[in-house]
Amino acid sequence: MTDDYNIDTAFPEEAKAQLVELARTEYTPRQVAVIRSGLDEELVQAIIQVLTTMHETEAGAAALEPFQTTRFDEFPEGIETATARMRAMMELVQDIQLP
Repeated sequence: MTDDYNIDTAFPEEAKAQLVELARTEYTPRQVAVIRSGLDEELVQAIIQVLTTMHETEAGAAALEPFQTTRFDEFPEGIETATARMRAMMELVQDIQLP
């Protein structure tokens, strides 16, 4: 068992050809950057621009390494949609009885 990132990026094609993918879970953000409320909108947009493009430069990619991520993305359907789905998934797993 492994995660989709490693399958998609790290596994050699000849190794992937010998595997059978049984299932793939839906995408869920692993790391989230937060900006405080009341921050000047121009500054917010500048921060978003820097974070979402930093992977495109060697220095930016190197700065991302300690965070164990390769890039920052915005939520394609908006933060409310993303957090609503994460909350729904949290409710599902909270009901699972552990041994």
